[in-house]
Formats: sequence, C-alpha cells, structure tokens
Amino acid sequence: MKNWCIRLLLLIAYVVPYAFLAVWSDAVFGTMLLYVVMFAAFLILCTLCIRTGKVVVLLTGNILSFVCSVVAAKFTHLEELSWYFKPFTAQSLLTVLSAAAWAMQILVLLSCKRKKG
Repeated sequence: MKNWCIRLLLLIAYVVPYAFLAVWSDAVFGTMLLYVVMFAAFLILCTLCIRTGKVVVLLTGNILSFVCSVVAAKFTHLEELSWYFKPFTAQSLLTVLSAAAWAMQILVLLSCKRKKG
C-alpha cells in the first residue's frame, strides 16, 4: 500500500471524536464502557502508527481527535450536562481524557523505542 494512503487511513481513524463519544455516552446512557473503548482504540492506533513508522501521524491524529471532540461537544451542547461530571466540566473532562490518552500513547512509543534500541 502506498505511503500516503496508510497515513490518510490512520488520520481518518484518528479523526473520530473518541473522548467526546465516551463522555457523551456516560452522560446520556450512564455507561462507562466507551471510556475503555476509547483507550483501546487509541492503543491500537498507536501500535499501528509505530509499526508502520508513522509517528508524526500519531501526534497529529491526537490533536485532530481532541479538536473533533471539542467541536462535537459544542454542537451537541454537552456543556449543559456539566453538572454530571463534577468536579470537572464537560470540556475539562474532554481535555483530561485526551491528555491521558496522549500520555498512554507516548509511554507505548517510548517503550517500543527502548525495546528496539
């Protein structure tokens, strides 16, 4: 498969607003299952980026996913459900989740580099 095609497919997979979907499903349906799905999806995407040598896609994809999550939260008025996420607001919970996912991926990246080197 062409190099640009792999990058494009990985970026498309990262554009899904994983953090928003997890927070939204928690608030609307009362299920925390999508938090696990979010971290699993980021772990799989991170592994794919490392194996294909697309570390730049990993970093760019995380930013895109966070931006998509914030935009989706604005359009769905998720901020109105902020009382549900005390002590966080909906936006701050999105930020914390995205930062935790990013930190997990960086740890996986560093672990893989340590094993190779």
